[in-house]
Order: sequence, then C-alpha cells, then structure tokens
Amino acid sequence: MALTLLACASASADVFWANQESGSIGRSSAGGRDVDQSFVRGAAAPRAVAVDGAHVYWAHGDEAGRIGRAGRSGRRVDQAFLKVGNSPGGVTLDTSGIYWTHTAFGFGFVGRALRDGSRPDAAFAETGPAPCGVAVDPDHVYWANGGEPGSIGRSHGRFDVEQDFVRRAADPCGVAVTHTHVYWANRAGNAIARSRLDGTRLQPRFIPALRPCGVAVDARHVYWSTGRDTIGRATLRGARVDQRFVRNAHGPCGVAVDPTVRAVPRAHQFGPARAGGPGAIKAFVLLDTSSSPLDVARIRILGSHRRDFVVTGDSCVPNVVPAGGACVFNVRFAPRATGARRARARVTSNASSSPTEIRLTGWGT
Repeated sequence: MALTLLACASASADVFWANQESGSIGRSSAGGRDVDQSFVRGAAAPRAVAVDGAHVYWAHGDEAGRIGRAGRSGRRVDQAFLKVGNSPGGVTLDTSGIYWTHTAFGFGFVGRALRDGSRPDAAFAETGPAPCGVAVDPDHVYWANGGEPGSIGRSHGRFDVEQDFVRRAADPCGVAVTHTHVYWANRAGNAIARSRLDGTRLQPRFIPALRPCGVAVDARHVYWSTGRDTIGRATLRGARVDQRFVRNAHGPCGVAVDPTVRAVPRAHQFGPARAGGPGAIKAFVLLDTSSSPLDVARIRILGSHRRDFVVTGDSCVPNVVPAGGACVFNVRFAPRATGARRARARVTSNASSSPTEIRLTGWGT
C-alpha cells in the first residue's frame, strides 16, 4: 500500500464532500473554483468522505454496509472497496488503518481495517448508540455520539474509552482533529464547535452554521457542509465566515480537505565543519497541520552544494503521517570543500503547499 501512495502522492489543494441526495462525491479547489458536484458518481447516499495521497474514500448510507474508494483522478471507482457489515456513518484514515462508525443490534462501534481493506475489525472501540463522524490522531480515536444531548467520545486503545470526553454537544455528527484542536458539527446547535485536544476551552458556537453535517480543517481554514446545500468556510480564528463558499451541493454531509504541512525549522545554518570530516547532523520535523493524513513521497537535496548535505535518517518516507501527527528526517552536513555551502531540502507530498523547501547553509573549514 505504501508504494502506491508514493506513486500517486500529489498536491492538488482540493476540498471534497459527500452529496447524499445525488449519490455523488463533489470536489473543488481550495479556493472554491473548478467545482464538480459529480466528481465520483454512483454512491448510495454517501455520508462521509476522507482523502489521502492516492485515493478518495466515502461511506455509503444504504444498508449494504460498504465503504467506496476511487483514485485521486476520480477514476478506478470501487463502490465496495470495504464491506463493513452495517451502514457506516463516518470514515477516516491514519498511518496504517481505515476507520468507520456504525451500529449493530442497538450498539455503536468504531470499526477498523488495514489501509488495503484487509483484516477488518467491526468492534475496534465501543461508542454510544448513535455514532456519526470519526477522526484519528497519533494518540486517540474520536467520534460523535449523535442525539440530544450528544457528546464527543474518545478512545486510547480498546479498553481506555471516554464516551463523554466532551459533554456539551448538540446532536453532533462530523468530527475533525488537528495538532491543536478537536472540531465537530453541532447539527442541533447550528454551529461548528471546537475544544483543545485535552477537552478544555470549549467553544460550542465557534462558527455559526445551519445544521452542519461534516467538518474539515487545514492550516488556514475550517470547512463544513450546511443544510442549505452549500459548503462553508472560515479562518482558523472563526473569522471571514462564508456560508456559500461552494454552492449547489446536493444534501452535503461529510467534508475532507487536502493536508497542509509545516517544516520545523524552515531553515537551518550548520556550524563550521571540517571539509572531509564527519560533519554535523540536524533533525527536521514535518508537522501535519490538517485533519487529513499526510503522505510524503520524497525528500531530495537540491542546489549547487547538494552533495555536502545528505539525508541520513528518515521516518517520513514511505510512512503516512496521521492528522495532527509529525515525522522526522535528519540531514548531515559534511562539506567537501571550504567556504560557504548552500542547498535546500525539497519535500514532495500530498500537501496543498507541496513541494515544501527547507534552506540549508553551512561553512566548510
């Protein structure tokens, strides 16, 4: 699976949503242009959508219990990529798995399978009786316990479950997580809500929205679906609210957006190093600043002195970074000649800002 992600990872800066009424997956650019309400056709009342570097996934709303998948071009459509046994209400991805919510015999669960659809576990975590959206970060699985009153649940493993991680939720559905916050769509509260990752600083009416169903986040914006057949957008501060960012959707519910990434640091100056010597090593962090998984395809050193800088350790390729997660790679500066040495590390991924470049400088003695 990882090799497929590497081959297909690309930056397209797209927003996706599930059109329940027309049975399709919609797509637009992150700027709200190039809208295609029938990007993928033939779904059965899709409720949720997720995206990675190679594929788009959706949860069918019929009773057949399926999760569909297509390539990022909208082709190679497989409406029954994963059979989950019950009608799924949400879908999301992390490093190695695909997750969904569903009910069975009056009980709610988060299910999980490997990213290739194998080894499904329908009872990975128990939820409330009416689960909706689901989200995953490196430490927890989050879900919305629908109803009034509702809650946001959280699990750290099968036996460490908090059904009331956040109690003040008004019939919540879509859930999104980043490295700083948990977001959810309060359908009865007509708002997008959020809290810190520890559940504090609760903002139940962070952004007003008419019966929102899904929510997604990148480094600059929050996106949501509305009961007015539109996709809304606002800044991360909750300002510049645009309830009609995308128009003419058809009963939209789940929303997903291509990931964003931040390099830490964005530039580094190595200390003086002896030409021909062992050199010095610096670690660089790639932080996923969105609610979608980050697929890093390649890390290259470019520039006139590229041979003086070498990637010596890498946890980013071919691994997948979950929402709110990070990976690390090391660069060794070992100058081959004296004087100023310059290069840049170029990271190619499915982030909307790809490629990401890090400036590297050093001095050979």
